[in-house]
Amino acid sequence: MASRENRDVRRSEGGKRLPKGIALQKEKNNYPYVRVVDFADGKIQISPVYHVNNTLPEYIIKLC
Repeated sequence: MASRENRDVRRSEGGKRLPKGIALQKEKNNYPYVRVVDFADGKIQISPVYHVNNTLPEYIIKLC
């Protein structure tokens, strides 16, 4: 997975939930989804990486 520039990362004031009935996917796309369980020892564990489907990024951005 490629590293992200700071300008590509959004700030969130708290946890955001996916809409009811929407599941994360293992198929790679441009929208990785970092979960609380992906953190260990102060670092993000990059395996496995889950992604949101291509229709959700605008929805999530509006919540931030």
